Amino acid sequence: MAHLLYMIENNGAETMLDSIRYSESNGSRFSGLLTAEATDQSVWNTVLAQTPDYVVAPTLGSVIPHWHLVIPREPSINLHEHLFARRATDIRSIIAPVANAMPSSQVLWFEHGPRRPGSVVGCGTDYAHLHVILDAPFSFEAFRSAARAARVSWTRCDIEEAYGSIDGGDEYYAFGDVTSAYVSQGGEAPTSQLFRKIVAKLAGKAEEWDYRRFTHEACVRRTVEAWKAL
Repeated sequence: MAHLLYMIENNGAETMLDSIRYSESNGSRFSGLLTAEATDQSVWNTVLAQTPDYVVAPTLGSVIPHWHLVIPREPSINLHEHLFARRATDIRSIIAPVANAMPSSQVLWFEHGPRRPGSVVGCGTDYAHLHVILDAPFSFEAFRSAARAARVSWTRCDIEEAYGSIDGGDEYYAFGDVTSAYVSQGGEAPTSQLFRKIVAKLAGKAEEWDYRRFTHEACVRRTVEAWKAL
């Protein structure tokens, strides 16, 4: 909670409001999903599930199946700011719309946490979203090892407090499973689509990480079909 107070005391709250205004006024690739006015009928714009607070959809560029996005209805540029606005720190409330609905033996989640529009840390959407992958064809330990090889500075946190430990002034990367979380901030050069690159490498498709070039529509369709079968 000290880090959340630090945000306010150091004008971080003003920065947060600026980014929310930007997300709200600029719109995003998720606009159709969030307003039920989608004009793009691509399979990755399928609403898989929704709650009063979140919409679940498959991700464009799914290198592997069962890769989801959980998108808040309230605009924010990252999930730290989204949770801060709710006076919360537990990312499990955002994982839940996927993990509680779809049976699985392994949950992997991650977020690229930009602080400003156009940041290299983000995925290019400038709107908060959480990636949730179920039953990946690699272990959580393999993903964690790859993340540590990509960036040196990771801090392990209890999942319920992880987002409260994030410094409100810095961009960040975060990932975890259902019990633990790892956060990296500062000290190293940012990497665009860091976690997408890790997933692609572990899946044996190292050159196919960029969702702008590789849609992986077949994997997206497998995700949609799995939800239809529920």
